Amino acid sequence: MLQRNGPMPLSKPVRWIIYGAVGLTALTRILFAVLALVKIPIDLKSQKALVEEITSSTIGRSAGNGDAKKSRRINQSVFDRRLSEAKGAVTGIGK
Repeated sequence: MLQRNGPMPLSKPVRWIIYGAVGLTALTRILFAVLALVKIPIDLKSQKALVEEITSSTIGRSAGNGDAKKSRRINQSVFDRRLSEAKGAVTGIGK
């Protein structure tokens, strides 16, 4: 009697299910990669009011009218100040 070295072989239907699942996973990943590389413009200006309303109700304050630009400027100025302070701290070490 012959003995096999290794795991027990899978039946044909189980192998086809595994091949199908692996194939669908690979196809999905390829599709996402292609979509990430191809820039598809989507105009969401019509949804802006809805998003602002939902965001405002969620965070409990106004979330429109340029708040993002103002917040970005504030964060950038704080970041720049921290960088300038860090540079001064490094140069002041040997004095």
